[in-house]
Amino acid sequence: MFGHVTIPHYGAINENSPKRFADDYYGLFKIVEEGMCRQYYLVFDVPIVIARFGWIWTDDFVNSVGRRKGTIFKLMDRDGKPLVRHDVYVDDAVQEVLLSLQEDEAVGTDFIFSAAAR
Repeated sequence: MFGHVTIPHYGAINENSPKRFADDYYGLFKIVEEGMCRQYYLVFDVPIVIARFGWIWTDDFVNSVGRRKGTIFKLMDRDGKPLVRHDVYVDDAVQEVLLSLQEDEAVGTDFIFSAAAR
């Protein structure tokens, strides 16, 4: 977890971004779950891949948003500014997960699955 609501973060988040204290329950449990997975990898040699996803889009969601402008809930940072979302289309996210599970080099690695930076 990178802490994004109460902790200022500047620029796009990627796999090399510093991990920070979680600022909500969701983030806290991500840290606990990822730590537990990493321990099973280190102690019992259970292969893991840690996947973090951007905002996942589907055709149904895009079509729905087009009809209902302004209905997407936006998270705000501590200054009340909307957070910048990292988007990914569902087919791309599935492809990214499948590729990460097929490659031995991916074992024990963290990935952020999202669209290319703009």
